Amino acid sequence: MKRIMSLLVLGWLAVSLAVSGADVEPISSYDDFVAAVERLSDLLDRATYVAISGFSSYDSEDQSAAAQELVNLLGGPDGRDYKAVSESGSADEGVGILELYVNVQTAIRDDWLSDRVTPDSYFVFRDVAGQAGSFLELAYEVAIDALQSRSVFGSVEGFRMCYALLVAARGEFNDPFLVAGIQFLASLLPTSIGDSLQPSIQASIDALPTGETLVLEPGIYRERLLITKDITIRGTSQAGDGTEETVLESVAWDAVITIASDKPIRVVMENITIRGGGTGIIARSIRDEATVDLVLRDVVFLENGGALAVEGDSSVECSNCRFDSNKSVVYASGNVIVDFTRCEIRGYRATLLGSAYIQDSASLSMTACRFFENFGNLIVLAPSASMQLVNCDIENTYAHAIVVAGTDPNNLNSPCGVFMRSVGDEAPLPLGTITGYGNTIQGNVCPATLLFLTDPAPSELTVSPGESIQAAIDHIADGGVITIEPGMYVEAITIDRSLILMGAGEEPHGVVLDANVEGSVLSVSASSPIEIALSNLVFQGQGMGWAIDVGENASVEISELEFRDLGTGIRVCDGGSVEASDCDFTGNGSTVVLGSNGYFTGSWCSFSDNRRAIMSFGSSVCTLTDSTITGCTDDGEAISVFCTDLELRSCTIRDSVGSAIQLGGGVATKLHIVNSNLTGNAYGIDLTYGSCNPSDDPNWEGATSSDRSYATVTGWNNRIPGPDEPDGNREGAFWYCFPDRLSDPSFLTQPQEEE
Repeated sequence: MKRIMSLLVLGWLAVSLAVSGADVEPISSYDDFVAAVERLSDLLDRATYVAISGFSSYDSEDQSAAAQELVNLLGGPDGRDYKAVSESGSADEGVGILELYVNVQTAIRDDWLSDRVTPDSYFVFRDVAGQAGSFLELAYEVAIDALQSRSVFGSVEGFRMCYALLVAARGEFNDPFLVAGIQFLASLLPTSIGDSLQPSIQASIDALPTGETLVLEPGIYRERLLITKDITIRGTSQAGDGTEETVLESVAWDAVITIASDKPIRVVMENITIRGGGTGIIARSIRDEATVDLVLRDVVFLENGGALAVEGDSSVECSNCRFDSNKSVVYASGNVIVDFTRCEIRGYRATLLGSAYIQDSASLSMTACRFFENFGNLIVLAPSASMQLVNCDIENTYAHAIVVAGTDPNNLNSPCGVFMRSVGDEAPLPLGTITGYGNTIQGNVCPATLLFLTDPAPSELTVSPGESIQAAIDHIADGGVITIEPGMYVEAITIDRSLILMGAGEEPHGVVLDANVEGSVLSVSASSPIEIALSNLVFQGQGMGWAIDVGENASVEISELEFRDLGTGIRVCDGGSVEASDCDFTGNGSTVVLGSNGYFTGSWCSFSDNRRAIMSFGSSVCTLTDSTITGCTDDGEAISVFCTDLELRSCTIRDSVGSAIQLGGGVATKLHIVNSNLTGNAYGIDLTYGSCNPSDDPNWEGATSSDRSYATVTGWNNRIPGPDEPDGNREGAFWYCFPDRLSDPSFLTQPQEEE
């Protein structure tokens, strides 16, 4: 061993003398210094993974190529044993790691740098400069030994030694006697010259008070982040085409985000893409009494080594997240709780360890998640770990869906879609358990062990106060019935399957869903057609949010519902439809809003003291029968429609501050009104002369003259009195811009038998 170290030290001295005499262009500006450190960090990262490829290969030619690339990267074109290798791209570097390091080290010793950084940072730079160089020089000598096939450690061990020295230079050994390395030095600087005058995300996190929210604008941010306190980080909403996204990207294959604390903290992240990290997020508690609670909503993990690593007394709650082309999805160790809901895992490529590796006393819960286009074992459990799998789809894994560690490794190549040692009908584990139902696992499933995971989900569930309605929805079978016991419930609910949701109790409307949440109380949409029925519920708020948001492929039938004090009662768009009966809307902002291709049908409904009853635009259809609208407070209208088919039968609209009905959008808007009363409003019907061209204002202003027209109006047997008649509309029965371009609308009040 003494002979080995002597050789290394002699080599180090020789290299040190050679390098110190090199003609190096000095760094004279801060921008050049930032660029040099960033390049040095990237070259180190590249060299580290070349070393890994060297000791991972069993082919002598591959090992020789890796050794040559290491020598090229470390020494550069002017170094010993340099040989251009076109495949590696080394010849294009122009400067080696050692030469670039000397350049950076010289700059650190110059007085001008100490004036540009904080004293603490300067001392870190100085210490790194004194230590990292030794590791780099020794790594260079070991790489030359490996190239010349005279490594005293052997070919594979030579690469391992080189890797260890490079890791030390990067500063990634967790040892109190080693100061930080090049990677930490790089993390203290902006990652590009263009960012040098811009505040970093880390600086914003450090300055933000505990418990506050940091909002990130769209763009790509390349930083290492350390979070040690309660905080919410929110990006822009994810766009389907990848535009307008907030992306956090790795620096030199390092972890993108590290969350660590010696006290309990809660970190929430929303609408963010995490890309290209050795690990996307590391979360760990560093004392027994500390906990780290990580909440992820609509987060995308793309092309990372590992997406999540969670350790200690920590928890991670993932909802509506996407994991795409990562080498692993989650590693959980310790007393960790991992909860995935409505997540998507695809493009995973890994070894026997699996996309999800759960060990110690950790537990994994996955609900309504989908695995597809993966290659390798998906879920690997230690015998002491636990798992619950509910309503998940696992397809095309090309390996095992579930593996329990400690079984015969030779059996891992068996064709079973689910594999486990046979230990009883309920598959108990030492200290851990496996439970679940309603899962689809494509392929051959071992019948005697975990077949119960594919049993149907329950068709009936009951939710009591203090329990989660969303959890029941996630666990119910398609088409099942959920009964909610009377009480107050405050949570955001998402429905993506057919079901019945009904309030229980003899007292009418004893189940209250409170809108004290961001967005909607209940959101309904799906990738394929679903049918929802809601009854005997109350939606209430504080003049904010909306109760029900209905989107693509969703048909919702509601009956005996109350909507009160909400920003919006119901929003319907993207082909969604709502059929309402015996519902009451009181004191809301906009009660029913129809967006593009929304459909609403209401019968025997009551709208009272709302700002507006119905607002519709964008090729929607609205039908109202045997319903009453009273006391709308908007000074415009009770019902406002553009480019919409509106039909009113046996309805009453009275005592509105503005008009009863406003019709805009030209010929694309149609009104058919029969047996209805419009009384006590400003106007009965406001006929706006305009266009429905989406690029124009829906009213007449700004539209091309040839596009302007009135809506198409039909009907009979209605009462629309003028200001001189009992209960008359105050300003007139009708209002229109150009009387000469409109036929007499009084036909609407004429009696006629309906066909």
